[in-house]
Amino acid sequence: MKIFKLLLLLVLSFSLWSCNEHDDEVIKADFSVLGVTTVSINNKPYSVKEGMLLEVEEDELIALVGFESTQSTARLMIEYAVIISADEPFVVAAESAYPDVVITIDTEEEDDKIHCVVQFSREGYQEQLSYEFYAISALPEVE
Repeated sequence: MKIFKLLLLLVLSFSLWSCNEHDDEVIKADFSVLGVTTVSINNKPYSVKEGMLLEVEEDELIALVGFESTQSTARLMIEYAVIISADEPFVVAAESAYPDVVITIDTEEEDDKIHCVVQFSREGYQEQLSYEFYAISALPEVE
């Protein structure tokens, strides 16, 4: 649990440090045009509420840690911290209700830390929604 709290603190610090200064004009973004329905982590689906937030309230191994919004370009990045099993690969999948939505998933792994970005965009719309996952392997309990 201490590792999870430390991970949350690091991610939150990074999020605050990386604030964007491109919020000059206000654009009313509607992320429901991307039709995000589910994002699955290790075959566990998380449904989407309000067109953007993952429903993670009932899960102890994933937590919302921050977000970054750029209103002038209708972009939103939502950040989550995830604890995964050390013996299980980190697999992310995503779905949209619209067939013309482009979904890209980029994963980088370094030591026991995994960074994954899932991005949704759609031609003809300014809205871009990204989920950024910071995953760390759970340490085995010592008895």
